[in-house]
Amino acid sequence: MDDALDRALSQLAATDFEYATESFEGLTNHGPMAAEALAALGHADRIDSFLQGYSPQLRTMPAAVAAPRRPVPLGEPDRVLDWLAHYDRELTGTQDWAAVLREALPALVPGLAAAAFHGLLRTAHAVRALETLDSPVRRHELAQGLAYWASQHHLLPGTPEAQPTTAAVRALDTVALVPADERITDGLIVERFAVLEHRAAFLAAVEGIALPEQLPALLSKLVARAARLIMVAAPGPAFVYLHTLTGTAGLRRLLPYLEPDRQRAAAGHLAQALMAVHATHGEPDSLARADALEGHSAPSPKQLAERASRSRDEHTVKLVEAALSEYAQTPAPELLWVAADRLDRAA
Repeated sequence: MDDALDRALSQLAATDFEYATESFEGLTNHGPMAAEALAALGHADRIDSFLQGYSPQLRTMPAAVAAPRRPVPLGEPDRVLDWLAHYDRELTGTQDWAAVLREALPALVPGLAAAAFHGLLRTAHAVRALETLDSPVRRHELAQGLAYWASQHHLLPGTPEAQPTTAAVRALDTVALVPADERITDGLIVERFAVLEHRAAFLAAVEGIALPEQLPALLSKLVARAARLIMVAAPGPAFVYLHTLTGTAGLRRLLPYLEPDRQRAAAGHLAQALMAVHATHGEPDSLARADALEGHSAPSPKQLAERASRSRDEHTVKLVEAALSEYAQTPAPELLWVAADRLDRAA
């Protein structure tokens, strides 16, 4: 299994962070994340066949640069190679890769919406791979995740818990939806968040977030809410909402590398990002329909993992793996429902 993942990460290290299609520029390279997710599902033997179909669309990584010794600004996509060289140097210069991660995360977490959660996600997948086996190619993959996150760093309006009044899940449920005629309906997900700038209702909702003492339980509630919203959404919004589930699962993997006060701040920024997705993509009746879901049948986790391992859709692989990972934490039935629903939709 380790050989299969290391071989895949070595191959993918030569590919760029993003790629383009006829419709979109700036799509995130999901190859490394999907490969690690397949290994986590227990199907590393299917990584090679997945990449045979996925890799041809990817671009070659530009030539490496020497990282400047001065600080590199966050949130400047054209500086991603500077960040990559910086983190490669940090991770090859120490035996403790976790120390590099702990030092980097506090600055990165407020911008966890970067590239629609994909900086966070690529980092989280790399961290889990390193927890399994410390190898040079996995350290380089962590450097790539951190570099992508840093260069795409994106702050949303408001400061979570500035004036806490509303429990985080309730804040998500009650955030004011952007009227349909004011939404940005094309472009990348993060670009659609631009409509939230200077929107007083969203700012007030974010600053009113109140977090509980038990953050793991909050993450479980948020991920269950995300699962239900995915299932009741139309195909386009459902695709956006799926990142709230995978993003929440990704943050859970990184919490052990944050100090308690930083963990709390991270949970606040996660709730803020989920509210941004719901405010820009939710429908007036979506919460009522989500609450009404019940009695869906779903295969066992093992059967879902098997089905996902045969998928050629990177988002399906990642969503099912994240749902099953969260189900192992808290066996909420909607996590199995959403995994089965995604597999059916992608069939």
